[in-house]
Amino acid sequence: MNRRIAALSLLALSAALSPLVASAQTPVAGSYQGEVNGVTTTLTLQGSANRISGAIVEGALQLGVRGSQQGNRLSLQLLEPGQGQEVARLEGQVDGSGINGTLSTVNPQTGQVVSSSARFVRAGTAAPVAPTSAAGGQVDPRLVGRWVNEKQINSGGANFASFSTVRTLEFDGSGRIMQTVQSAGGGGNWSYNGGGRKVEFSGRWYAKDGVVYVQADGTSGFTAASRYRFAEPYLITESRDGRINWRR
Repeated sequence: MNRRIAALSLLALSAALSPLVASAQTPVAGSYQGEVNGVTTTLTLQGSANRISGAIVEGALQLGVRGSQQGNRLSLQLLEPGQGQEVARLEGQVDGSGINGTLSTVNPQTGQVVSSSARFVRAGTAAPVAPTSAAGGQVDPRLVGRWVNEKQINSGGANFASFSTVRTLEFDGSGRIMQTVQSAGGGGNWSYNGGGRKVEFSGRWYAKDGVVYVQADGTSGFTAASRYRFAEPYLITESRDGRINWRR
């Protein structure tokens, strides 16, 4: 496996970004620490506006960073050392205590977009805490992680066709949540690819009394999304849209 493929396997990525609107620009220069797919990651940035540079270190892997900032919206390229070739992209929103964003790339072997949300905390600020409400809701550690629901439809007869949908639900321990979907299908003389993984929802979450409450990015206030329960190995969610069985 060459260095570029190793980078792609270490940095899970996504082209989707939550809506970001800000009028005042927060300085981005500094050192940040986060966790990407369970690996502690350090991000160091310097400069401002259209001349941001730096480095991102994940385990034994180190990539260069180059990008720009417009308002509180940040767009960074992650570059191979020496060659300067882009292998990943980080886009997100800067706030007083860190960066909320997503990492994105396309696997050169499969063309598939792989995604992951990330929270980088600025050095010298408090670590992320579980979101709370006036009613005392908090992150349920049993939910934290990636859950997958896969549905497949097959038609019989001479014109056989198959269609599959894979939906992924990611609960982050810092209180971030993202739901994505990817579809594909095909038959005797046709095929369909939905164009990679697409973000259906991105925001924050907390849980209370068996109910998940969510706040979509760019909105204010939490709303009840679904009831949930566990039936090993499944997470079962129930809402007005029906019941879904998720598995890690």
